[in-house]
This record gives sequence, C-alpha cells and structure tokens, in this order.
Amino acid sequence: MGVHRASGLAAFILTLSLALPSSLGGLDDIQARYGVLSNWESGNLVSNLTLINAGASDIDTDGLPVNLYLCLIRLVVNSANENGTVVSTTPRVTVHHLDGCAHRIQYAAPFTLRAGESFSVNLTQRLWSVAYTDVMRNWYIQLGNGTYQLIQNTNKDQIEFVDPFDTEEKYLRSPSDFVLPLSLEDRYDDQKKVFEAKKDEIKVRLIPDTFESLNISETQKYTPVYNSSTTQLPISYDMDPSLGTDQFKMQVSADGSIVISSSTNTSSVRNIALSALTQLLERFGDTLPVGTHVGKTPRYQYRGFMLDLARHFHDKEVIKRQLELMWRYRLNSLHLHLTDDESWAIEIEDIPELTMYGSRQCFNLSECGNYPQLGRELTNSKQYLSKSEYIEIVQFADSLDITVIPEIELPGHATAAIQAMKIRHQNSSPGDVDYRLHDPLNDADYLSVQYFTQGAMNPCVDSMYTFVQTVVENLQAYHEEAGQPLNIIHLAGDEVPENAWTNSPACEKIISTLGVDATNQDKVNTIRIEMTKKLGIMAGELNVSLAFWEDGLINKTSTLPMDRDLVFPANVTVYSWIWQTVWEWWGGDRAFNMANSGYKVVMAPATRYYMDHPHEPHPRERGYYWAVRSTSLRRTFSFRPGNYYANIDGVTLYGNPVTQKQWCTPWKCPELVNKENIVGVEAPLFGETIQTADNIDNNVYPRLLAVAERSWSEASWEKLGGENPPGLQEDFDLFRQSVEMFEVPALEKIHSVKYHLSPPGASVIEEDESMQMLQFSVEFKGQGVLVRKEGSDQLTDATDLTLEYTKGTQVFFRTRNNDASRHSYEIPYYVPGKSKSKTTNPANHATNSGVALALVFLPTFYMM
Repeated sequence: MGVHRASGLAAFILTLSLALPSSLGGLDDIQARYGVLSNWESGNLVSNLTLINAGASDIDTDGLPVNLYLCLIRLVVNSANENGTVVSTTPRVTVHHLDGCAHRIQYAAPFTLRAGESFSVNLTQRLWSVAYTDVMRNWYIQLGNGTYQLIQNTNKDQIEFVDPFDTEEKYLRSPSDFVLPLSLEDRYDDQKKVFEAKKDEIKVRLIPDTFESLNISETQKYTPVYNSSTTQLPISYDMDPSLGTDQFKMQVSADGSIVISSSTNTSSVRNIALSALTQLLERFGDTLPVGTHVGKTPRYQYRGFMLDLARHFHDKEVIKRQLELMWRYRLNSLHLHLTDDESWAIEIEDIPELTMYGSRQCFNLSECGNYPQLGRELTNSKQYLSKSEYIEIVQFADSLDITVIPEIELPGHATAAIQAMKIRHQNSSPGDVDYRLHDPLNDADYLSVQYFTQGAMNPCVDSMYTFVQTVVENLQAYHEEAGQPLNIIHLAGDEVPENAWTNSPACEKIISTLGVDATNQDKVNTIRIEMTKKLGIMAGELNVSLAFWEDGLINKTSTLPMDRDLVFPANVTVYSWIWQTVWEWWGGDRAFNMANSGYKVVMAPATRYYMDHPHEPHPRERGYYWAVRSTSLRRTFSFRPGNYYANIDGVTLYGNPVTQKQWCTPWKCPELVNKENIVGVEAPLFGETIQTADNIDNNVYPRLLAVAERSWSEASWEKLGGENPPGLQEDFDLFRQSVEMFEVPALEKIHSVKYHLSPPGASVIEEDESMQMLQFSVEFKGQGVLVRKEGSDQLTDATDLTLEYTKGTQVFFRTRNNDASRHSYEIPYYVPGKSKSKTTNPANHATNSGVALALVFLPTFYMM
C-alpha cells in the first residue's frame, strides 16, 4: 500500500480553524429572504434577495463592506467574469461567482440598515427555479475581511426563508411549460384504485413478486424472527439442478422443517430465499404456508441502488440501514458515489490529502477542496468514510450478498480532488510521488454544467494515471481485507466541458503526436478516447471490470459508442450505465447501441428511476427536475426495460404529448441484437438536495420498491405499447395494495423509515349554492387527512367530520401517516365564494369552481 508519508497530518483536521465566531456585532440580527419573481424573462429567472435587520438596533458597518456567501444553483448572469456584475448602485452591490453554486454578494461601504428595515436586490439568473429545494440553506455573512457567521434563519427548512411559488410565472418554468402542479382532483384520480384485490391475493404478492406459485391453504406457526436472523429457523439447504440461476425452491413441512433448494447452493440464493421468508412471516402472522413454493428466476443479475456521499455526506450507519432495506427487497448491488466536484468522501490511505483537504469545504482554498456548496454547513466534523468504516460497510454488505461498487468521478466532476492535489504538491518534498491532476500551463476558461471552473482532470499528464491507479489499488486492498473482491470500479466519465483541455500544452503535444488536425471538439474527443484506452489497460493489469456513465463511452464525433474492441482489452468487462431517457434530447438509442457494441448495460433511466427527482410537480417536493418534472410511484413502476421504446409514450419534459411512433425511425430506435448484454437496472440517488437520512427516506421510499419489482420479473403488460397498456393499472393496484397493507407498516415499524407522504386528493361529489361535499383520497390505506382552518394552527382529523365555513374561506389539508406521528406538506384549498377573490396557487390550480358555504369530508380509504 505504500508509506503514510505525511506525519502530523492527521492532527491537522482537528486544529484547522474554520473561523466560526460567536458574534459579528450588529450583523447577528441579520435575517435573509429569497423569492422568485418570474421564470419567464427571456430564458432567465429574476429573483429577489433581501437582508432584514431583525434586531432592535441600527446596523452601521463603520466603513467596512458586507459579504454574503450563498449557494445559487442558477448562475447569476455575468457574475462569472473577473469583476462580477453590479445589481445595485446605492449602495453598490456586486455579485461574484466563486465556483459551482457558490456566490459572493458584496455590499459596499458604507452599508447601514435601520432596525426593522430591509434592503433588497433583484438578481437575473440562468434558467428557472420552481421549487423550494432549489434554494440552498446555510448562508454566511462577513464584515470586511473578518470571520464568517451563519445567518440563522437560513439554517431552517426553506419554507422559513423562501417566498411562496404562488403564481404561474413562479411555479412554471416558461410560458410553454404545460406541467402544472396537481390539483386536488388530479391527485384524487391518481390515488384511487380501479382494482380491489382480496386479502389472500395481496398476502402472496411479495415485493418484489418472488414466487411462481404459493399455496396458502395450510400454515405452520413459528417464533417471530425478522431480517437476516431468520437463520435461527429450522432451515436446511439442498441442491436441485433443475432450478435456474439464483432461483430457489422452499419446502415447508407440517412438522415445521424448512428446506431451501437451489441449483448452486450459494449464499446469494440463500439470502434471496431468507429475504422472501422474512416477508412471508410478517404477512402470515409468524406462520408459513405449508407446501412446496418455487421462486421465480430473477430477471436481471444486477439489481442496484446508488447513494451519493459526495454532495452531502451520510455515515456508515445510514449506509448499513440502506443495505438492510436492499436485502429486504432482493437488490444486490450498492453503488457508492464517493467523489464529485463538491467533495471527496473516501479515505485513500496512500493519499491522505484527499480527505484532509478534499472532503472539506471552507472559504480559504489553501485549506480545503472547495467553497461551501449546496447548502453545506461549515463544520470540523469528519465528512468522509475512513478505511475501517468502508471495510465494515463492505463486510456487512457481503454478509447480505450485496456487492459494493465504488465510483470515483473522472475526468470531470473532480474539483475537490484537483484542489487537494494542488495543495499536496505545494506542500510536497523532493521525491514525493506526483499526483497532480491538472496541467499548470493550461489557462482554459470554462464552466461545467454545474458552473465549476476547474473541475476536469487533465488526462494528458501522466500523474493523473498514477493517481487513478493508486486510488484503485487502495480500494482493491480495502475490498480484499473485507473479504469481497473489487470486481467493478465505476469511473464515471460524464459531463466533461468540451473546452477543458483546449489550451493545455500537454494535450497539444499528444494531439501533435497523433497527427490530429481538427476542431477543438475533435481534439477533446481524441483525448477522451486515448484516456479511456489507458484506463482499460490499467483495468486489465489490475484484473478489475470498468463502469462508466453512458456519455463516458460515447465517441462525440460519431455520437455512437466507442469501438469496444479498439479501446478496451478483451479481458476487461466494461459496463455502461444508461440514464438518457429524455427522448427529445436525442441519445435515446444509446442503450441498445451500447449493448450491440459489446458493453454490458445497466439501465438507470433518469426519467423513471432517478430517486433525487420529485414525487410530483409541486414546489414543496424535494429534488432537482432536469430530466422530468416529477416521477410518481406509478411512473417508476410502469418502466418497461424489456420493451424500451414503449417508454417513449407519454409527455416530454415540458408536458407536450409524444409517442413512440412519432419519435422512432430506424436510426433513432435500433433493434436490440445482443439481449444478453442488458444485465440490470439501478435507481440512483444523487445528493444535491439530499442532506439528511430523512431526506433519503423521503425520496427513495416507496419508489425503490417499484424498481425492485421491475428488476425481478417481467409483467405481461410490459410487452404492450402505449402509455397505459392493458393490465398495467390492475397490476399497479395490486402492487400498491401489497405496499400499503404490509410494506408501509414494515418500513415504519421495523426499519423506522420516514417514507414519502403524498398530500391528499379530493373530489367534489355533491354541490349546490350553499355547500360542497368533498370525498378525500390518500395514497395508502391507513393514512388520514388533517384539516386546518385559515388563521388557526389547530389540526383536525377529517374522518367523519363536517365543517361549516363562511363564503370565501380558505382551508388547508395534509396527509398523516398511519400512527399520526408525521404528516405531509400542506395543500391550500379555497372554498369559492363572493366575499373575496380567488388567488392563483400551485396547490389548487384548476381546482375551484362555484360557490360554497360548507364542506363535508367523507374520506375513502379503499376498504378491502
């Protein structure tokens, strides 16, 4: 592994000052607000940023400027130039882009703010912002060159300091955006069930749907046992060569004995059977059906979930909890996104500076890898997995037969690593290994998609390959110590700015040697291919398979996959993670082109399986929405990996209708020739807005259950075309009833999962001049509806309740969970009347009509 050369560095992180003061004089009383004014300003958004003196004394900075530091995920127009952009002249206010989403807004001296008063500036930013979580938390304020202090009201939920998205210009991305927030009626239609199954049908419908058949006429009682401890039951194992790969047979005898058979008798099949056994025990009240029960052969060998630790760090206990849940739903691959522009989140023993600097964020880049990004709070706490923690995670995963796949982002998304290696080099001694990731003579001026200015490793410097090999060798050693070999290393390859290396003398030398005389794009493409060849040779020498996001394997000149046989050694298996299902962006042919070109394909469709996207198109939902405005449970469930182009049927990113027939021509929809190269599916959770374990729960569950369902078996309706093929709704209703009856209680009671609570729906079922009768819906049986009157904080359960209102009243609805310990965000409903005019609101858009004096709440909870 090499010598740990940097003595004393371990103590560095304990003594490094982040300059976290206890006071900034009058600035202690500063509060802040942010609001979108319009998304419809010629492709930009206009926002308003306000500083408020909430104290009792006037603020006078005594001739010093005030600096405000915050993350704006939409770049302030013209702020990336050397002098920034002036947004106010009296006082003079200038916005400077620092890197990524980090901006500094400087209020020039003299700056005064009287008690109780505020000062606002308008900002013009790129693109749009239609959700609260677009606005990142934890803003810092600084007087002159002094210390940095957190503005306390920005350390809370965004609803506390972000203005409402209450007009179309605020909650729609443009005038041509047809994806409206759901009305109560829309949500009612989505939540109602068309098909009601019998309880016994629901019992045997495990998630994923695991058994070919399950006879439940006779049962045998057992002592309650859960999770992997089911090995305490009287189980024996046998061989049955007639069974398929990873298929099992379970024989439950009247005397209580359990025999699990498989063709290979491997631990992976045992864990699959034990996971199914756990669900059966829960569903049948600690009994098991007597008889022979044959499991289905899993549809895909790769059934994955990705967790991002680089944007916001999650510790080993959070990861182990996700592994337990993956085991429950028969997912077998945990993809850990360990590095990105924002930070480096895994200790590499031979390069300690990666976590010493690269895992940290601060305002002095001689001490850390990046400015505070994505609302991270300044902290001295450890924000990475140590070697021992990573090994513990791999060992725990291995005990559940889950493979851990580490991802190291390169060459793009590498700001933290590049900066850490710059600091290392500046502090190095003669004879130290050179791990620099940049060409010091490259003065290229570029911005990545996420607005990073120096975020691409330079593949034309040899030290980059020394760095990559050292990192991979360290990870291999960790896996070897954990007892699970490193079979796949994910090297990303995505989103490299096209002009990142155009001014690099090192790259010009390579281009000259290769005799390439073409455009910058061709030069960059050539460099990418040469880099990929070198990585392939390294992988062959280290005996490890490689994985990339699809764009990392695309020949940018031809838009087709790189030639597998020319770029990679024959002994190296190469995986392509396919995300591009935004059909109108083209590139939808990549999945089959990759498979036909010899790459192993893992489908991770951004418009269906990206868990970081919102559940519905409402401003209060958490997540980015660049691929699709929202991804409902039904949308996730209805993905057809085996009938790929049928997934086109529906609407575009902006809500325009699109069909497979419209989109497909022979060159855009190639046939799948090498079907064996489609090896699995994955649900990625990128972490830009995922700050806590509760955020993980909210965005992942219950949608991950639908991914598990599709990974395990193919439904008959998947072979059909159209957005709503026959059989889909019936199958989804059965799936949803299985979730509500058994999985929701298990998630909450056994695993303490705070799964997503969808707001209620409602339908007007009776109306006259004086009253309106609403019938409520909820997503899952057992949930309830809470009602709040305008001007009151009291929440009342709507069950069997009739409430009287005067004309023009507004009421607010929330969904509560089964035990009333949590509730969803609030949906306003305006009871139409003459006493005041209706205001447009994203939560009741196109909902209200007529007049009313009373509301009668009749909840429908879909009785069995």
